[in-house]
Amino acid sequence: MKDKKNNFNKSTICHVNTTFIHKAASARRTFSIIKALSKNNYRVIQVTGRDFEPHRDWDLSDIKFVSIPYLVKYINPINDIIAFFKLWKFFRNLKPQLV
Repeated sequence: MKDKKNNFNKSTICHVNTTFIHKAASARRTFSIIKALSKNNYRVIQVTGRDFEPHRDWDLSDIKFVSIPYLVKYINPINDIIAFFKLWKFFRNLKPQLV
């Protein structure tokens, strides 16, 4: 019961990337950041597009992952509009302290 109470007191941080592929330096850097945040009493949610390949050795147990398939790397007006509204709806419902 205590863990649930502490979880409500944690600030929520959402990190958004179009891709999260362990071979990319940006994904390794992102993993380091979100892992450190989760260890420092933050509730971390990683929002990614459809390209999601974490390294098998990464401990992701305390990080929530949300996939928005329309969130893609390359410019596409239709995907961009859909992704915008899906992100907007997600953030409106979640109300994170930091994005």
